[in-house]
Formats: sequence, structure tokens, C-alpha cells
Amino acid sequence: MGYGGRAGASTEHLSRSGDGGIDPDEAALESLTEEFPWVDLLPDDDRRRFAVDFVRAVQASAELGQWSVLAQVLVEWRATAAIHADPALAEELSRLIDGDFGPVPAPDGS
Repeated sequence: MGYGGRAGASTEHLSRSGDGGIDPDEAALESLTEEFPWVDLLPDDDRRRFAVDFVRAVQASAELGQWSVLAQVLVEWRATAAIHADPALAEELSRLIDGDFGPVPAPDGS
């Protein structure tokens, strides 16, 4: 099934909060986790951020008729889940970087 078809089923439980923002409830998060099992690897705060990003991407994709917007959001969040699934990698990417690595070269063509 394409992303467009999956999106409809997963957005049924998402609601708008009183201030107009998207407020995913537990049923929405469970629905997304059923469709995308890797969501379960995300910390709770990231699961909610994913749900909000997912809904916005569905809305933008539908408006533009370009499902690549939603596909990119899914690729990025799936990569985030993969990092959380590997504690050593998560620790390595979360540590502070000490030192100065020198000047940054100008991009080609500038």
C-alpha cells in the first residue's frame, strides 16, 4: 500500500487541541505504531513529535499532490528510531564534541 493509503487510517485518531495545534492521543499513537512498528522504538516525546510531523506531512502531501513529502518524513523518523535502537550509537551521537575542528571550507562554486 502506498503512503497515501496508509496515511488515512493512521490519522483518524489525531485531533486538534484547543489552540489549533495537533494533539495526538494514545489511540493515534497506537495506530501509528501498528502501521510503522519502528515508532515503538522512539522515546515518548519523540513519538508525539512524529505523530505531529506525520499529520502535517499528510496534509502537505495531500494539498500538493506530492506524497514524497510524507515519504521524506517517514525516512527521517525511521532513521531516528534506528539510532534509538542502538544504545551505543545513540550515546556516540549524543555526546558533546570537544575541540575546534578548524575552518569550514566554502562550498564549491562560491
